[in-house]
Parts: sequence; C-alpha cells; structure tokens
Amino acid sequence: MHTHCEDKSTMDRPNTATLDGDNYLLIRDSAEDMRLHCQHLIWELHTQYILSPDIPVTEHMRIADIGAGNGVWPFHLSQKVPSTVQIDGYDISSASFPPPSTLPQNVKLDLLNALSEPPESLRGVYDVVHVRLWCFVIRGNDPDALVRTVGYLLKPGEYIQWEDVCRDAELVQPGPTQTFENAYTRFLQRYDINMEWVRHVPERLRDAGFEVIRHSDGPFEKLVEAMYFDNYVSAALRVLGADETVAREAMAHIVQDLSRRGRDDIRLPFRSLALVARSAGTV
Repeated sequence: MHTHCEDKSTMDRPNTATLDGDNYLLIRDSAEDMRLHCQHLIWELHTQYILSPDIPVTEHMRIADIGAGNGVWPFHLSQKVPSTVQIDGYDISSASFPPPSTLPQNVKLDLLNALSEPPESLRGVYDVVHVRLWCFVIRGNDPDALVRTVGYLLKPGEYIQWEDVCRDAELVQPGPTQTFENAYTRFLQRYDINMEWVRHVPERLRDAGFEVIRHSDGPFEKLVEAMYFDNYVSAALRVLGADETVAREAMAHIVQDLSRRGRDDIRLPFRSLALVARSAGTV
C-alpha cells in the first residue's frame, strides 16, 4: 500500500528510478536528506561507532548497506576504513542518491529491492551487511524476507550489523504530545506497520542460522533522546501532513499541542536495538 507522499517521492528529482514495492513513507527531497544526515549522526552518538568494533576490518573486504537512502552511512564509513574496502549502498529508489561524481572511489550506490530475491550475482559476496531502521518499511510484522536477503548477500561466517527501534506505547506519557502520538499510532496501524518484530530480531536471526555476538536494547540516553525526538517529530509531521485522511484542523491541533511541550515532555516512544551477528560458517 502506498501513501499519498510516496506517489510524489521522485517528482522533484528527475532522472531517478524506483523499483516496484517501494514502502517509504516520506517524500524524497532535500528536507528529507537533511533529516537523514542528522539521524545518522544521532545513531553514531548512540552506538559510539559507525562500523561495530566487533567486526574485523580487512584490506579488501566488501560491505553492503541495505536501505541506504541518501548514502550517508556508506560515505561516512569510507572515511573510517582503508580505501581498498568496497562499500555498496542499495536502496529501492535512487531519488536520494547523491551524484556519482561526489562519491568516494570505493563507494557505489545502486538499486535493490531487499524484500525480493536478489540477483545471483550478489549471492555470498559481502563480508558485512548493514541494516538500519527497517521498522517503518516492514509490513505485517514479518521481517523474514529481509533476513533472507541478508543471508543471501553474506559470505559464510561473516557479519550483519543491525540498528533499529521498536515503538513502545508505555513510553508515551500524558501531556502535550499525546494528541500527536495518538494520530501517528492510528496512521501506522492503517498501513500495517507493527514494530513488535524488532523485539525478536535476535531470535529471528538465530532461527536463520546466525550467531548473535552483541545485542543491546532499551531506551535512549537522555541527551540522544532529546535530539532524536525532534528528528522523529519532523518526519512524523511530514507524513501526517501529506496524509489526506488527516484533517487540516486536526493537524493544526497537533502542531499547537507540540508547541506547548516543555523539556520534561520530551520522551521518545521507542526502544533501540543495536546488534551484531555472524552468519553460519558454511553455505
């Protein structure tokens, strides 16, 4: 199912391509690029790494970023690893890709629908697959197709790094943000977005033959939470504002309530997941 904003996702960016099955909720434009840049830096503050120290770096390794968006993670990682490391970013749409001429020589961005079977040419070629924030893309509470793709891309015995969030209604407190949270929850339910599966990613990976090396989850540290809250609200308001089922009067009420929130009302309704796992040693 597509939202109103998805239909417009590439209108302002000619010469781009989008594969079938695009579930991205936001318009791919310069404002979204800036939000993604900020979100990436927030995650670096949260985890204290770009590539986990649990993953050994070798001179000619190959790394894939699935759901690369505007390529900020591959670009940033390229500054932290040897130039001989090849980093490939994949996304279902090229609308947010920067011009190829601006990318480092060891970074390439390309199209891929990670919820469909990848081409044979990508089977077992990567030493690391990175996955971040698929919680808003997966429908029906079932990430198995994504897990299969990760396993397909990885060499035997190599690594997945996964960061995500799971919505937790218990973290939503009564107050000025309540109207906003209620409206956004209804929106997510309409599009069959249920993040409960994120809680069970370690078990899903173990069932698929992975060994979980590191797994942390829980609320964000307060400073990171405050920064992430603004990033989250900006995205959610754009989604709700483009949704034709949300009345203009309701949106005005939501924005008015949010403008009245104080520092004590900032509570991100998510728990974080940061995980590193290793694929089975044989095909």
